[in-house]
Amino acid sequence: MASNRQRPAGSGSSSSAYQRRNERARSLGYRNYYDYRIHNHGRLPPSAAAPTGADRARLRGHRATEDLLRTLRPGDVIVVPEGLQSIPKDARGRYSKIEVLVLREDGRSERFTIRRATYDRVTRILERMAASGAMFSPAPSLDLRRLVRVADRPDDEEDDDE
Repeated sequence: MASNRQRPAGSGSSSSAYQRRNERARSLGYRNYYDYRIHNHGRLPPSAAAPTGADRARLRGHRATEDLLRTLRPGDVIVVPEGLQSIPKDARGRYSKIEVLVLREDGRSERFTIRRATYDRVTRILERMAASGAMFSPAPSLDLRRLVRVADRPDDEEDDDE
């Protein structure tokens, strides 16, 4: 069925950005741009098996803020490895890309990306993280990293300093 939608004004070029991305991906041997993305943005050869599960979702760009918030549980540790202070902001004052590492209570870890977030939006995200019972560190200290390692090994006894 043909679409009745008209192209926006100024979009009269014969090749959209979408088409150019697909053409470039095909020239590299991938089926399309989506295939290129799920092959770790060309870091995996086209013949390699595509990742599955959370890795696939992350590479597709679908492991973002709502996924992060939905999956948080009490006992999870949320870390911004770069530290919020070192993340660049765009011309509008938004954090361009915040990489978030979640250390799960069961020892697994997952990565998420928060893009183009204002300070106010980050504050609201942090409030929702706190409500989940997870612990957040905007700039992980050596002490926090030590606590995370100890938490990952509950059977190890820690020396008592008393």
